[in-house]
Amino acid sequence: MTLGRKPEERYPETKPVYEEFQPFSEWAQDPANYILLVQLPGFRKEDVKVLVDNTGRLTIRGTKQLRDNRFARFEKSFTLPTNSNVEKTSGKFEDACLSLFIPKAAAVEPEKEKTEMKVKEKEKTETRVEESGKPTMEEMKELFKEVKEALQREVSERKLEEKRREVEKKQGSEEHGRDEAGGMQGRVKKKERGRRRLVWEGKEDGWRGQLDRGLVGAMENVRKNRKVIAVALVAFSVGFYVSRRMRTRW
Repeated sequence: MTLGRKPEERYPETKPVYEEFQPFSEWAQDPANYILLVQLPGFRKEDVKVLVDNTGRLTIRGTKQLRDNRFARFEKSFTLPTNSNVEKTSGKFEDACLSLFIPKAAAVEPEKEKTEMKVKEKEKTETRVEESGKPTMEEMKELFKEVKEALQREVSERKLEEKRREVEKKQGSEEHGRDEAGGMQGRVKKKERGRRRLVWEGKEDGWRGQLDRGLVGAMENVRKNRKVIAVALVAFSVGFYVSRRMRTRW
């Protein structure tokens, strides 16, 4: 769809005067298409132009002569649905109404779409490698990532080994400390038992000395009072005999 000659080309001797026109528009759709309807009364097919840019934005503009050097013009833009197949857009102009048919793009399953994108990207990468003979940026990034992960694993393993050695060293120090403490306690207990044995032996020697001294004193007293003891024994025997005889008589 193209415009005719510009107003200044039609009337070069006069300066054109423009009036802004706001056309009525609405969207409709059927199972296969999005349909844009724009009402353009007084406009002809050659007065209207349709443009679509690479961002999926559709623009309609047009100019018509009112009288002499006076013209009506408009420009209106529309954002197309994301699943529109813009390349196959078609249209018609009938009864002062512009109808544009934008086909709906076929729905693609997300997983299938991702797979296709990966395949295409891989093909592009392989093509670039074959053409240049050098690794691509993606391959360099992947290689750098693998090297980084390997270094991180090695550092982690070293840290774990150092931690294990520290724990073993700490446990060995604690066991050595416990052994020393146990040995010291054993020595203290042994020393205490020796001291108690010495005290007991000292007491036992004292008791034996006292007993010996008591026996010696008793024997000495017996030797000194031998006569007295003999008289006492005789008296005790006589008294015992007399008491027995008296009991017999009674």
